[in-house]
Amino acid sequence: MAEAILGVVLEKLTSLAVEELRSFMGFNTDLEKLRVMLTSIEAILDDAAEKQFSSQSVKYWLEMLKDASYELNDILDECAELTLEYQGIKCGSYHEVCSCLSYFRPKHAAFHYTIAKRMKSICERLDTIAEERYMFQLTAKPPRSGGVYERLQTTSVIVESRVYGREEDEQNIVDFLMANADDIETDEFSHVTSFKIHNIVHDLLKFAAEEVCCITNDNDVTVPERIRHISEHSWRSTLDSAQFRFESLRTYLLPPQRYKTGQLSPQVLKCYNLRVLQYEPTETLSSSISRLKHLRYLNVSGGDFVTIPKSLCRLWNLQILKLDHCHRLQKLPKNLIGLKALQKLSLNGCSSLSSLPRQMGKLTSLRNLSMYIVCEKKGFLLAELGPLKLKGDLDIKHLEKVRSVEDAKEAKMSEKQLNRLSLSWDNNEATELQENVEEILQVLEPSTNQLASLSVVGYKGACFPQWMSSSFLKYLELEDCKMCSKLPQLGKLRFLKSLSISKMTPVEYLYEEDSYDGEAVFIALEFLFLKELSNLKRLLKREDGENMFPLLNKLEIAECPNLLGLPSLPSIRNLHIQGKCNQHLLTSVKKLSSLQDLWLEDNEELRFFPDGMFQGLTSLKELYFHRLFKLEIFPTKLPDSLEKLEFVGCHKFVSAGLHEALQNVTALHSLKFEHLPNLASLPDCFQKLALLRELALYNCSKLKCLPASLKFCALKRLDIQGCPELEKRCQEYTGEDWPIISTIPNIRVIPMRR
Repeated sequence: MAEAILGVVLEKLTSLAVEELRSFMGFNTDLEKLRVMLTSIEAILDDAAEKQFSSQSVKYWLEMLKDASYELNDILDECAELTLEYQGIKCGSYHEVCSCLSYFRPKHAAFHYTIAKRMKSICERLDTIAEERYMFQLTAKPPRSGGVYERLQTTSVIVESRVYGREEDEQNIVDFLMANADDIETDEFSHVTSFKIHNIVHDLLKFAAEEVCCITNDNDVTVPERIRHISEHSWRSTLDSAQFRFESLRTYLLPPQRYKTGQLSPQVLKCYNLRVLQYEPTETLSSSISRLKHLRYLNVSGGDFVTIPKSLCRLWNLQILKLDHCHRLQKLPKNLIGLKALQKLSLNGCSSLSSLPRQMGKLTSLRNLSMYIVCEKKGFLLAELGPLKLKGDLDIKHLEKVRSVEDAKEAKMSEKQLNRLSLSWDNNEATELQENVEEILQVLEPSTNQLASLSVVGYKGACFPQWMSSSFLKYLELEDCKMCSKLPQLGKLRFLKSLSISKMTPVEYLYEEDSYDGEAVFIALEFLFLKELSNLKRLLKREDGENMFPLLNKLEIAECPNLLGLPSLPSIRNLHIQGKCNQHLLTSVKKLSSLQDLWLEDNEELRFFPDGMFQGLTSLKELYFHRLFKLEIFPTKLPDSLEKLEFVGCHKFVSAGLHEALQNVTALHSLKFEHLPNLASLPDCFQKLALLRELALYNCSKLKCLPASLKFCALKRLDIQGCPELEKRCQEYTGEDWPIISTIPNIRVIPMRR
């Protein structure tokens, strides 16, 4: 740990800015001598790191060195802050930025004196620490070969090149340590964002970091005096009760609030050396946060505040500002552009934000900007993106306000190294009147060899540019592009994994190649979402090939009434059909032999299912009929592989076909009937459902009694709610149907609200 902070200090000591500040502030210390001394200490740190485990004196010496290095780092940061402060003030006033050193005023005299005094004190401490190293006979390690030197091996370290026949033991250890490294979460680019580690690894890390890191829980926690990093388990602040030096704290993390009632402890604002702060504010963001001058990372995502205090713009060292999902946030302070060190501004989900500060292009250190809102006035144009060397994710809103192709060119999108890009036009009069919209979209092309995700919403051009057919795309969303009748050549995109197309009335086919040469199409596609495509006829113009959608496993179709059917989809696992649909589409479902989950929802016209629709679904495990309002006849032949069946919101249904259907699904585990106002009885065939474990009956007001055969199946759970007659008959011990259900371990009968 000491080598990390010492390396940071050495790097700062070699900067030109510190050299200038030395002469201006009257540091009497020879910085070159200080650099040499710290460099010599750095050389023996590896030896000290090994000896601290056998010598408490060496361990204490390292702690003293680390404390002194942190304090020196704070001093250098405060000096450098003057430069950033002056640049920020000048930038916020829209003047030219000049060197701050010639502009210091007499009001800084006290600061200069204090800094010089602190510098002298810390140098004396470091002199003492440097002298003490000779007491421990610490030696410099030989130069590292290729960046790594070979330390002396102990008996617990196995050198693979010298040990044979232990491969199985090694693998067992690795498997054991990784056994609980589960819950791995990745983003859409397959980057691991979080995971759980094995308890042994957790305990090891906790032991190694116990002097500097603390993760609290609901129990009382003893906080070490020199603690530098705290992660709270709840909003019961450790800072209110712990006795430790506030100046030592560098990181303070609070969890998200479920009810947003907690208040940030005022003690936090006394931790003047904080570098990292994460908490979820309630209705206001404290203006006193500007006291935390060293802050580099501020995460107030999820806060309920409407505005951000101007004082936040005095956090001159701030590099990362996260405001994600601050849904009530309406504006950012105009002086935000004075934060010259800012590298990341995250605004995901800030739905009430109407504009960004004027002249965002002056934030030349900015590398990640999640959202940019185009306005029509100077300083708010799309051209403000031009000077910014952005990467990562970018969502550009209100593109209907782009005045010309030249304005779009000045954004220099081709120079941006973006992974994800979202382009949206609002559906208003300005969108309809915008000229050259196709040329504007053309010049908004980013570096396509890195672009993996693209979203285009509200585009009113008649065709898409060629760059949207980039072979590197993995995720593509097209929404409300109502003038486009043809899509880009999506079938040939060999990396495309997810495709979403909605509200594009003219589209008839996803892929319109008339000739078929046997070449595979949509070879990587795994997820397909189609919504409100009223003229869509088929997925492909020709569906007589075999290499179509080989990896597609999830398909969602909503309000596509003219879709005539589906091709063979060899890997399909999950199918959702929502809204009005064609009977030919339902008939084609029987070809999907690998289908496991089928949802049929929100159809106001469907009265019955085509004959044999379910017979070919030999892998089907879960079947959901939700809000099929006019359905009268239940399908009588369901796959015998079915394990879960839900029947919800089918208002016209009485019971036709239900008996025949249930007696054949012998693998059924879970059965649910909900909001069936005309269902008067259940079929008396439950003795054939030997594997049934869960039965739920909700809001079936006409249901009078339970079938006697229910006592012969091995139910583990029965839920009854909103069925007034059943509530009476299932009263414990006294109800008429109690003998039928008395052996079920978990019974929940909730009375209907009057």
